[in-house]
Amino acid sequence: REAILRHCRERFELCDLFVHTWARASADTAGTFFRTIMASFQSICFYSSDVLVTLRRQCDGVCVLHGTCEKVLPDGTPRMCVVMKRYERSLADVIEQVGGPLDEATVRRYGYSLFRTLRQLHESGLVVQDIKPPNILVDAHDELVIADFGIAEVVRTQTRIMPSSVRGTFNYMAPEAFDPAGSGGIGAPADVWSMGCVMVEMVSGVTPWQGMPMQQIMMAVTVRQRTPDVPEGAPEAALLRRCFSHAA
Repeated sequence: REAILRHCRERFELCDLFVHTWARASADTAGTFFRTIMASFQSICFYSSDVLVTLRRQCDGVCVLHGTCEKVLPDGTPRMCVVMKRYERSLADVIEQVGGPLDEATVRRYGYSLFRTLRQLHESGLVVQDIKPPNILVDAHDELVIADFGIAEVVRTQTRIMPSSVRGTFNYMAPEAFDPAGSGGIGAPADVWSMGCVMVEMVSGVTPWQGMPMQQIMMAVTVRQRTPDVPEGAPEAALLRRCFSHAA
């Protein structure tokens, strides 16, 4: 195993599936505790990797997965990891580097690529639930791929899912994502809303609802039924506004 891990460290980036680290338990409970936690995280990690493997066969616009492994930190703390192709930067890095709106040609090219990938994901029955610039990676050919399927769910016999808790990043969340039970669940329209937020950030250089506390964002989106501001003159502005529907 150590030889495999060394090989992975040399050639690939070990990307943590979760930010959780597992704190050491007392000696008398450590065995049971870690066996239980390890089994739970392994199943989630393997589920995410299986999703990626399946999607990669059907869609080029998702990150390349090489496998899964357990990574042990220098202090002995274990982490479950996915080993994926190394991408040097994300869409968030691109926007930050530009320091403002992206040029129209880039917005159109990126936008077409992202919505094509999103359509393929939805046709495969997957609801991503956490689309945002940091989770969109840029490959060596300046093409975008969607990553981080840690909270994605597969829609099988129905068109919506019912998460047990609020999931996602508030600045990019659709109204139904704040109250899945009261909204009848979450489906593809929630991802379309999030992708619309990403497009707004590309054409404006500003994160939707920037500077607003989470509670205010939730109130603005759910109670006041506000939508992110689409700059006048933005490419395909009318089409972009259609991403933000409160009738989902």
